[in-house]
Amino acid sequence: RAAAPDAPPANPTTGTFSWSRQANHFCWESLRGAYALDDDRKTLFSPALATDLSDLPPTFICVGALDLFLEEDLAFALTLSRSGVPMELHVYPGVPHMFDKLPGEQTAQATQDIARAVRRMIAAGLCD
Repeated sequence: RAAAPDAPPANPTTGTFSWSRQANHFCWESLRGAYALDDDRKTLFSPALATDLSDLPPTFICVGALDLFLEEDLAFALTLSRSGVPMELHVYPGVPHMFDKLPGEQTAQATQDIARAVRRMIAAGLCD
C-alpha cells in the first residue's frame, strides 16, 4: 500500500534505500490494473488491506527500520493481533527493504529469528 493514492504520508526515514515510494507506486499500479481500492478482491493484492485477518495462519513479520513498508508492517501486525492471529514481529534497526539478502549482523539475526519462530510454530502445532 505504501505509495498508493490513499497511503499515509511518507515517513522521511524510510524508503530511501533499495525500494522507493516511486518504485512501489509503479509496481502497485501495474499489479492493481483496473481494480479499484474498494473492490472486494483488494485483499488478494495485499492482506494488509483486510480488516479481519482471523482466518490467516500464525505469522512472522520481520522488517528493517528503514524499510518503506515499516509502518504498513506495523499496522498489519496490529490488525493480525486484533484478529486473534498468533504473530511475531521483529524490527531490525538501521536496515532497509531486502536487508536479509545482504551479509551482515542484522541478516544473521533475522535468519536465526525466523528459524526459531518456525520451530516454535511447528512444535506448538500451529503449522501443517
